[in-house]
Amino acid sequence: MPSSRKKRKAGKNNNNSNTARKARRVDKVVKANTGNSSTTDTVLIVEKQVDVDDSKDDKLTAFVRWCDDNDFKVNRKVRVGKNGSCYNYGLLACEDIAPGESLFQVPRRMLLNATTSDLADLLRRDAEHLTSESGWVPILIALMYEFTNPSSRWRPYLDVVDFSRLDLPMFWPESELDSELRGTGIPEAVRRDERNIRAEYDAVVAPFLARHRGALPAGCEGLTLYRRMVAFVMAYSFTEPDDDEEEEEKEEEKEKEKEKEDEEGRKRRRPAPTMVPLADMLNAVPRYSARLSFDADALRMTARRTCRRGDEIYNTYGRLGNADLLHMYGYAVVPYPGDSVQIPTRAFIETTRDIAVAADDELLPGKWRLLVELGLATEEDYRVGVGGGYATGVRHYDAHHLASAFRQVALTQRARYAGYVRLGQRHLLANLIKLCNAI
Repeated sequence: MPSSRKKRKAGKNNNNSNTARKARRVDKVVKANTGNSSTTDTVLIVEKQVDVDDSKDDKLTAFVRWCDDNDFKVNRKVRVGKNGSCYNYGLLACEDIAPGESLFQVPRRMLLNATTSDLADLLRRDAEHLTSESGWVPILIALMYEFTNPSSRWRPYLDVVDFSRLDLPMFWPESELDSELRGTGIPEAVRRDERNIRAEYDAVVAPFLARHRGALPAGCEGLTLYRRMVAFVMAYSFTEPDDDEEEEEKEEEKEKEKEKEDEEGRKRRRPAPTMVPLADMLNAVPRYSARLSFDADALRMTARRTCRRGDEIYNTYGRLGNADLLHMYGYAVVPYPGDSVQIPTRAFIETTRDIAVAADDELLPGKWRLLVELGLATEEDYRVGVGGGYATGVRHYDAHHLASAFRQVALTQRARYAGYVRLGQRHLLANLIKLCNAI
């Protein structure tokens, strides 16, 4: 429920169309050729897990059997496992796979959300009491219920998820959050998230749990479990595109002045996230090789480029900068073509006051308020970046040497990720300053 970040929908009108995002952290980074002779781009890979005997993984075996028993249609050319994956579980090609080839299908009835959970009827009856700013409360309660229910229909799926690996900054100690990430905008975002999480739990979730204590499993309570489910949804969920999204966006462009819906109406319209077993096991890199489509009967993961035997098949997380990746998914990568930097609004105001011509302008605060009212400025922090429709011409830094340097000084994993974020932001700011000086 990131208050300052809007999760990109997996809709057909996004540039990364029909693709929902799943991200993983990158532990050891190396530089590698993409395998495409027509391009000089590089893709980040990590040292593969080897000598891992997946046949001895009882949870994985139970999960694969569960998928088979519930009509998941999995291409015989792929397998799920740790051996050969860059991080934890991944999807691996057992044979060459052509673009457009179906990798697997997930029946809609096996999605895990507020409408498919065994708690669905109760959530539906109490719907008017479960509205919130995030719109996530129903699925979070459903996940709390299924997670603590020993006989849940999704038990094998939930058992294979390693919640201990959800090392998002929201779980970092305050001291590390401030020392490692100061100036990146992440500490402020995390604290906003925490305020929202606590407010929604106290005002909406706790009263629901108290009202229906007899219908819930033992242990289905508490802010600690709720926060864990928030992290689960933040890092693993998918969002189905709204069928009317394209038409609505056109109407909004034509008639912005008529966009006066009340807040409750906007909350009801906001597409809710859903958990998609198997699809969320794919790791992710910028040059991804698969995309997810939301069809009437099932969700389909399809290859978008050639995958060779032994390759890991990757999904995408959309056009997010490293600060967003670390905030919502718990990792960062370099070099990253869609990096961005967050510039506090106060920096613009303070800088404007420092300019000689504006130093004595008593009307400056009023001018700023007018710009905000006209929609030409915002009280929120500004985001400037490279790629993904942001800015261009930012010099990338060398991933191999950077990663080697980080390893040589024995930085912790968290410190490495924080270093990637800060370094990327420094490069962007340096180029932004050069651009401003040239105007």
